[in-house]
Amino acid sequence: MDGGPWACCKDVGPGFSVLTLNVWFGEREQQARARAVAELIETMAPKVVALQEVTAPFLAVLGASRSIQERYWTSALTVDDYGTLLLSSLPVSELYVAEIGGSMGRVMPWGVVSVGSERVAIGAVHLESGRHNAETRAEQLVECFARLAPFEHAILLGDTNFADGEPIEERALTAEWVDGWRATQPAGEPGYTRDTVANPMAASLRNGDVVQRRIDRVLTRSTRFRASKSALVGTEPIAPGVYASDHFGLFVELDAVTRLLVPTSRA
Repeated sequence: MDGGPWACCKDVGPGFSVLTLNVWFGEREQQARARAVAELIETMAPKVVALQEVTAPFLAVLGASRSIQERYWTSALTVDDYGTLLLSSLPVSELYVAEIGGSMGRVMPWGVVSVGSERVAIGAVHLESGRHNAETRAEQLVECFARLAPFEHAILLGDTNFADGEPIEERALTAEWVDGWRATQPAGEPGYTRDTVANPMAASLRNGDVVQRRIDRVLTRSTRFRASKSALVGTEPIAPGVYASDHFGLFVELDAVTRLLVPTSRA
């Protein structure tokens, strides 16, 4: 294992929850924002957490939380510049960091956790940024899926950096991968995780441009686990004009079912 425990983990019941959030590496109110994210994790207590753009100061705040230390394994105890972090309070039997290509040095921390008697492979991602890098993102998705392919139950979650309707990336999403937001929300519910209209702090970083895109996702491939609920998190200011991040997070609850014959929704 490349990471290590902040504490021992205990097994849980048949269902579990996951959270993904790009925490933004910017220095603006970084300590306050990091504390807000730590409090979010402490309060919601997701079993698996994927965080993107984690910096050393941000990681220090997480590590200072006794509650988080006692609950979670982490895929890394240090970061150089900024990176992607995978946390799990489920028992972890394997933990890896996979290079996924591209020019930005992106990696996928991933591990195998136990949910009851089932083994679930879970990967955290931050795909290549830039509208011009659609082909790279599609290739990274294929690489991530290949790493998780040997397992009957798999979850890929994180900042995918592409919005709904992007043809190149969506061609890489095979029908077996179910999008947690689409599977649990009414048709047409946008679920924007980058939203300069709803998040004034995000707007201040975009020079007046209006950006509304759903780029943070929870994707599942499983005959046993199915997304049952989802919600955006971090949608309220923590101080005037300050939010936990320039992204909203995505929280998804997964239920165990006797058997799933077909996906409940196409990603």
